[in-house]
This record gives sequence, structure tokens and C-alpha cells, in this order.
Amino acid sequence: DFISFQDDCFVIDKNRVYEICDLMDKKGLSKSLRWSCTGRVTICDIDMLRRMRASGCVSVSYGIESGSDVILKAMGKNASLAKATEAITNTRNAGLRCPVSFMIGYPGETRQTVMETVAFCKELNIPLSALMFTCPYPGTALYEQVKNTQQFKQQFAGEEDFVLKIGDAVDFTVNMTEIDNDSLLELRTEALQIAKHNYQPPGKEKIDAQERELYGEELYRKAKQQMQSPQMQVHRKRHGFNEPEAKSTNNKPGWLDGRVAPYIIAEAGVNHNGQLKTAMCLVDAAKQAGADCVKFQAFTADQLTVRQAPKANYQKQSGKPNESQHDMLSRYELSENNLAKIMKYCDEKKIDFLATPFSPQWVKTLKNMGVNAIKIGSGNVKWPEQ
Repeated sequence: DFISFQDDCFVIDKNRVYEICDLMDKKGLSKSLRWSCTGRVTICDIDMLRRMRASGCVSVSYGIESGSDVILKAMGKNASLAKATEAITNTRNAGLRCPVSFMIGYPGETRQTVMETVAFCKELNIPLSALMFTCPYPGTALYEQVKNTQQFKQQFAGEEDFVLKIGDAVDFTVNMTEIDNDSLLELRTEALQIAKHNYQPPGKEKIDAQERELYGEELYRKAKQQMQSPQMQVHRKRHGFNEPEAKSTNNKPGWLDGRVAPYIIAEAGVNHNGQLKTAMCLVDAAKQAGADCVKFQAFTADQLTVRQAPKANYQKQSGKPNESQHDMLSRYELSENNLAKIMKYCDEKKIDFLATPFSPQWVKTLKNMGVNAIKIGSGNVKWPEQ
């Protein structure tokens, strides 16, 4: 059994932490139950962490947010890199896992401060897997700081408009830096790539030893038995695990023919906003995420809608309030030349390229470009060109 305490204030009251640990022991759960929680870098003394470990805790996560003291000071956090280093060291020394998360895009962020975060991760051998975009949620001091800026007003009609566009933490909602949008997206991709290269993962034997120590020999043995059960082997085979990578007709691993594992297509759609540089960043993101393929859309606004057609209700959430559907779609177009550049870039990055054509003319264009496959919408299956 496992419990994750999703409480940002879990460790603030040390007496409460010790009481929870005592109850774990009293109820006989310390040996059979494993749990995790979030921590604070300013409250991480080694004695408390060791007490948590003794009562079944296996992981304490920290939101360090930045590897730059300049940004931490701007955030008003009562923390520093020295405190973060101490927290990570103490947590690891207590025998606990220590996942951490960072943000990018806080006001004042520069290339230098982002690279300071990368350097901090390298120094402590942290896998920089969680690099979220800073989002100024309404009700926070950060929102009050940016809501009246010209940059914010140009992007959003008001607070309700902004709230409707807030997505997941990895989504890019609003740019609060002096870096342009495309460059900020590219900087995040670059930081993740450098950090991935710098990280030195432990070997399999060390991981197995850590698992035994964290979860106990009995739970570790049961987990291993479960992984080796006939049912699990069938499941793993069905989903492509333990299978050699299939060869492809175009000499790329993971093409459709003969593939056992799922073939993962990253939908880029029109999220590039008609910008080639942003489209390239989407290719990088898809490759980094482990996708086999990245898919774009091939269309011309004139072929999809008349110039006076109004936007659908869901489309009114973005762009100018009074623009037509044609105006909106025109911004998202990619020329044949740019699609060819993206296709070439995909080939360099060793990720497959797909595009959905929205007209018979675009089917011919993609064919002339030499694509390996074409994805079509269900509404277009009767086109002779398909």
C-alpha cells in the first residue's frame, strides 16, 4: 500500500510530523505502508527526515523553483540555493528519494538565470524533468504585479479570459519576461536537453539495492514476483516490452510496419501559431518526450472557409474578439516551403513527420514533398486523391 500526502504544509509543524510518525508506528503501519510527502527547503533537519524514513516515508519532494538566487529573491521566497542544497543533501542522507521541481519564466528571468538552474542541477546531479512555466494565478501577488502590464493586456481581455486559458503547469500561458515567446520556448527545451545530458543516473544494481532498502525485502520480493507473473508477461508483450525494436522500411526504428510497441504521434496541430521557429520547438519537445512522430496540419484558409464566416464559440476564447474564422485560420497557416523545412528538421532529429491535409490540393503537395505517410480526417476518406 502507498499513500501520497499532497499537502504543501505537511512539514511546517514538526510536532505534527512526529505525531503522524508515532501513529504510523502505533498502528503497525511502518513496516507495511509506504508514503511520500512534500517538503520545505527551510524545514528539513536530518533528525525529522530520519524519523519520517523510519515510519515508512520513502520520498520527500521539493519545489525549489529556480537555481538562481536572483530569481529566488525576486519571488520573495524565504529560501536560498544554500538551503536547497542542504535540504537535498539531508533528504538523501536520510535514505529518502528527493524529486524536485523548477519553474521558468518568472519576471526577471534571463538566459543566464535559466542556465544557473541547469548548473545547480548538474552540481547536485538532479534530473531536471519538471521545468514548469510560471503562471500568475489570480489572487496571488504575482498576478497583481502583472495584470496591469501592457504585455498582459495585449494577450487577455480580462481576468475571466485569462482564467479560461490557464492550463496545466507545463503549458505556456503568459510571458512575463523580456525574452520573446519563441526564444523562451527554445530556452526551456535547451535547458532540459543540457540537464538530461548532465544527469548521471545510478546503475541497475544500485537502483535494485535502493528499492530493497526503501520498500523492504518482502515488498520488493512481491513486486518482482508480480512483474514476472504470466499475466504481467502477457501484458508487457502486448504493449511491446521485452520485444526487440522492429526494423522499418525507411531504416528508422519505430515506423508502423512490424511495430509491437505503441506508435506514439505527438499532435503539434496549429500550436506553432504559423511561426516556423515555434514549430521547430514542437519537434524538439516531441522528440524529447519520446514520441515516434510529430504531426502538423496542411491547409490554406481560403480552402476551408469563406472570409465572412464567424468563429465557433470555442474559437472565440483566443485571438481578437471581432475577427472572422478566416482571419484566425490565416494566422495558423504553414507554407509548403516551411512544411518542407519542418520535414527536413524532423529527419535530422530522427523523428517521423506527418501532416493532415485539409484539401485535395494539399494531398498532392504532401505527396510531391515525399512524405512517408499521410494522415486524413474521417470526413475526407472519400476524396479520390486519398
